[in-house]
Amino acid sequence: MQEEIKELGGTTLVVANKADDRARAAADQLVELESDLPEYSRLAWFVFAGQLMGVYTALLKGLDPDRPRNLSRVVVLKDDEKQPDNAAI
Repeated sequence: MQEEIKELGGTTLVVANKADDRARAAADQLVELESDLPEYSRLAWFVFAGQLMGVYTALLKGLDPDRPRNLSRVVVLKDDEKQPDNAAI
């Protein structure tokens, strides 16, 4: 899949615990964790790499990731309908 992205002119970031030769060849940026922790314990590291990529992409485009356009800090949901007394959740 990385090869297809590169053919289309995209930049690839590979985050892997242990990258194989194919991933190394296809990656423009490679983050290799080399951890002996169980896979579920490494999930936060993968999310962190995606967050950083999003922040830096926004900065490169001249956007402010701390103040995104068309978003507010608070979402208010109106609850006009009263729940029946015997409602099950």
